[in-house]
Amino acid sequence: MQDLKESNDFVNIVFDAMLASIFVVDKELILRSLNKSGSKMLGRDENIIIGKKCGEGLGCEYQEKEHKGCGNNEMCKTCELRMNLMKSLVKKIPVEEAILDRKFKIGNEIKRKIFNYTTQYI
Repeated sequence: MQDLKESNDFVNIVFDAMLASIFVVDKELILRSLNKSGSKMLGRDENIIIGKKCGEGLGCEYQEKEHKGCGNNEMCKTCELRMNLMKSLVKKIPVEEAILDRKFKIGNEIKRKIFNYTTQYI
């Protein structure tokens, strides 16, 4: 049992030490975990992000403009990130090296970000 705890501790240390931003979402697209790089990239404390729908937690520009909730805004129907996450979470098909070019609320400003991301079912 001690080995398992130490193994979990090790994984958590590596997770937080990675320079790449890592976000973990569930099948409802609720953010369940992120590493320190993800929190820093978004300019938000993880306690504000965890438990929110993906677009709300990430500060998606459409969520910020329409305030209808992630998945309910007009642009959600064509959101590539949303479609790729669902492809991985529901169909268990990974998506590699996808590009997302969008504006996000980072801190108190709206900024254009270009993400290169991969989705994977775990």
